Amino acid sequence: MAKTIYKPVEGSPIPKIFNADIIYYMQFKVSEDEIPIGNLDFGGDKDHIFGAGLEGRVFLPKSRLMIAARWITEFGAKNRFQGNMFFLNFIYNIKSFHKAKD
Repeated sequence: MAKTIYKPVEGSPIPKIFNADIIYYMQFKVSEDEIPIGNLDFGGDKDHIFGAGLEGRVFLPKSRLMIAARWITEFGAKNRFQGNMFFLNFIYNIKSFHKAKD
């Protein structure tokens, strides 16, 4: 589920682009965990975890920069840690695929 908004930028053929998404993930182990703790061997069940959150991006054409933020909260963890994750990315566009006018 996503929403994208295009906003014209004066002096640029490429618009400013805003994008927002609802994101999720699921992770399952295919083998049982065996974690050695000191002299003990902890043989647990197969672990799994679920995560859901929000992601947003904005592309700024004049500066050729994309800024992306993602927040995910984890839940339903079995045999593993769970928590919150936050990512912040700055992506610089080196080359534009727009043809220059002669």
